[in-house]
Amino acid sequence: MASIAWKTLIVGILILVFFMPRDHTPDLKVMCDNERMTPGTTCISTDSSKAGTYEERVQREIDNAESARRRDEKWGTELTILGGAITALSLAALIGGLVGMLRARQTVAPADQGWWSQNS
Repeated sequence: MASIAWKTLIVGILILVFFMPRDHTPDLKVMCDNERMTPGTTCISTDSSKAGTYEERVQREIDNAESARRRDEKWGTELTILGGAITALSLAALIGGLVGMLRARQTVAPADQGWWSQNS
């Protein structure tokens, strides 16, 4: 049972980490080969995500930020609630199991060893 609780706790935390809504402000410090681009410049690169003019790269950043913001508006709150609920229930199960285990240890009386001393 504890193994399942640990696994669901990890899943809940991962959902919170990866799907919690974030600030999607576009990064307008566009870089090309470790140099900051300025309006009117063009980046020539073998990486297609870095190639293009400054204006194209800025527009890509804005579009990506808008897409991420729309995804968060559609699923962010629901997935955050789901991840929080899974995490809380898993923690409750783990704590309940730990408390039960500690109580069980306290209620078990040590075996009476009187017969051993009588036979020796």
